Amino acid sequence: GRLGAGCSPPGPSGQPRPWSEWAGGDLFTRHRPPSHRVCGWGGRGSTLFFLKKGCRGTTVESDATWVQQLQERIRELGADAESRWDLRFVPVVDNSDPAIADYVQQVESGAPWDVVMVDGWSRLKCLLAGLHEVGPGGILVLDNANQKQFVDVPGIMRSWKRHAFRGLGVARSWVTQTDVYIRSADSDQRSAAGQQGSREGTGDAVVGEGCRPPAR
Repeated sequence: GRLGAGCSPPGPSGQPRPWSEWAGGDLFTRHRPPSHRVCGWGGRGSTLFFLKKGCRGTTVESDATWVQQLQERIRELGADAESRWDLRFVPVVDNSDPAIADYVQQVESGAPWDVVMVDGWSRLKCLLAGLHEVGPGGILVLDNANQKQFVDVPGIMRSWKRHAFRGLGVARSWVTQTDVYIRSADSDQRSAAGQQGSREGTGDAVVGEGCRPPAR
């Protein structure tokens, strides 16, 4: 969830946690050693969570206001956390922005990743790009996976193990879902995506379910 927007609640210890772990118990604990490298679209509470756990984090963010807030929060974590964080600011105003291509392609630099978090703009395009860049045994997380734009995603990701966490979203009054896909050590994530390549220009996710400013 977004910082300061009530979208990423603290866990029992008061530490920031991603919604997917808040819902999914110890799934991330089992698949998130400190050496993990994490890439996510959108500056999220999970960014702080992974940095606190010693991971290296890369954030692709489109909004200057969120960049400032995230920088302030990470600065509070100390120099070590700052040294493990890479910010990639790509200004984007909506899913039709010409800069979307650059925004989506940021996941390619630095890959393979241990964890890819799909949130923010043009989520289907981000998912199709991101699944190529997850290493064996790695994780891909899709926020708001119950949106109709993602009806074909389970088929695209059929060689991955899927964990679906469904319930009332944080600071939301409606049911939402986060899907966590775990790639097996020998899965070929490119084969499934290739069959869906023609769909990359369609089905962009609706952004804003409680985590983006209404104007976006």
